[in-house]
Amino acid sequence: MAIGSVTLLLLERIGLILVVAFVLTRTESFRTLLRRTTTWQEAIVHSVVFGSFAIALTTFGMTVTPDALRPASLVWHVESDEVVISLSLVAVTIASILGGPFIGFGAGIVAGIHYVWLGSFGAPVMAIVHPIAGLLVGASQWGYSRERYFSPVQTFLIGMIPPVVLLVFFFASASEATELVRAVKAISVPFVVAHGVGVALFMTMIGIVVREQESEAAEATAQALAIVEEALPHLKEEDPKRMAEGLANLLYDRLGMLAVTVTDDETVLAQCGIGHQHTIWTPLAHLAVETNEVQAAYTPDEIECPYPTCPLKAAVIVPISSTYQPIRFIKLYFSAKDRVKPVDLVLARGIRQLVTNELNAIGHDKMARELTEAKLNNLQAQIHPHFLFNTLHLLASLNRTDPDRARYLTIQLANYMRFTINIADSRLVSLTQEIEQTKAYVAIIQARFQNRLTVRLVIDERIACDAYAIPPSTIQPLIENAVQHGLARVSSDGCVTIRLSLDGDDVVGEVSDNGVGFSSDVIDQLGQTVLGQTHGLGVYNVNMRLVHTLGEASRLSFENGPNGGAVVSWRIPKKEGTL
Repeated sequence: MAIGSVTLLLLERIGLILVVAFVLTRTESFRTLLRRTTTWQEAIVHSVVFGSFAIALTTFGMTVTPDALRPASLVWHVESDEVVISLSLVAVTIASILGGPFIGFGAGIVAGIHYVWLGSFGAPVMAIVHPIAGLLVGASQWGYSRERYFSPVQTFLIGMIPPVVLLVFFFASASEATELVRAVKAISVPFVVAHGVGVALFMTMIGIVVREQESEAAEATAQALAIVEEALPHLKEEDPKRMAEGLANLLYDRLGMLAVTVTDDETVLAQCGIGHQHTIWTPLAHLAVETNEVQAAYTPDEIECPYPTCPLKAAVIVPISSTYQPIRFIKLYFSAKDRVKPVDLVLARGIRQLVTNELNAIGHDKMARELTEAKLNNLQAQIHPHFLFNTLHLLASLNRTDPDRARYLTIQLANYMRFTINIADSRLVSLTQEIEQTKAYVAIIQARFQNRLTVRLVIDERIACDAYAIPPSTIQPLIENAVQHGLARVSSDGCVTIRLSLDGDDVVGEVSDNGVGFSSDVIDQLGQTVLGQTHGLGVYNVNMRLVHTLGEASRLSFENGPNGGAVVSWRIPKKEGTL
């Protein structure tokens, strides 16, 4: 019996192993086996599958008699004086490496039962060694690699262990050195080497295919990220229809799909490509929302297409589940079910996750802006009633004591209010507008206090006032605070100065008076909180609006002047084009 011919016959059987390896890499359940995420039901199925693979290798094996080697086309029945030589242990070894000891043990049980059924010489040994080999190989490899990837040298050496164990048990069980035992000894080396080669080739092929799939998945993820980055301007659109049209056009151009549809809960917002519009809420669409997972529709019935001539035969349904919900589904259409590749599903999952995250972020930003706007509007609304209360209270007194002065003050108040109403809805106004409003207010307080108070407005002529923006009614409450508190004890020659000067590109605003200044126990609290029930309310509102609209650098600063009096200052950054 020539060793070369035995080796050749065993290598021919390895072709069957490679075919099975190729088929396995195309199944999703095989991927769960690689990730070690199988359930006990799946473990039973995998045991039966690999056990059946071992039976197939046995069936395509060969028989050894005391006189010759018989490479039968199929081994269905064996005489008691014949030994079956096959690569069945390759299947058990691979099951152990990929699935662990329990799947390897299960596959060995299935293969062992088949050997007992064949009834060959040494069948009991075969039946015992197969499950033991599966258990031992699986247990020894359990902790080495979660993904079950090994180098060819490792798998070659691992693959030779089970046949060596089998031969040891076989020769130990033989009562005497018969011709049959000597025949088996003669082919032991090629038998062991063929097992190592078979396992190494199987695992190498699986590793190549899986790495290619992972590379495709990585490319799909990168493509999804690039697409979503391009989609950001569209996702920020306030109008859902314009958002959907921009997104649909982008996906259609980048993905090369037959058609792309973007919908909300009730209507198709945009569709690019050929074909008809389809039902939005199909059973698969409901499933996609319930599971928050991408779903594939492989038939026209699953996409509920009522048009027999419609070229759209399959689809990938991408649910968008963001808190900011302008769109509900992105649907990618194909001409046939075999056009839907695994990489398309990976790409769709990436797009779903990234679009959902971006819409959530946009929604949170929008809510934050709306909340800030509401707070600013509330703060601004508190300023005018405060000023009006003081002025109207004065008018009530003047109507009795000085009607002419009351009439003049009423006209000035009307001018001020007319100007204020024109900018009431503005979050920011130009510095020019703020100065005009300040002048109108100064006219009112000059009329109120006459010779007791002088208000000066000093503006650096280099300032391009239209190039700076400021919250409306910023200066007026600061002047009112200076008059009401700073000059409360000044009976005459009171002076308030409003100064606007340049510091680099910024304008520095300053309101100062010649009054008593700030007391040391409140100066650090000014602008940070309302002192008492209403004391400091106007200054606090101004400070909060400056910080929220212009930033921390514009926060009010409070100090006492070197010659007495109080000084309140702030910065206005140059922001052209903000109005």
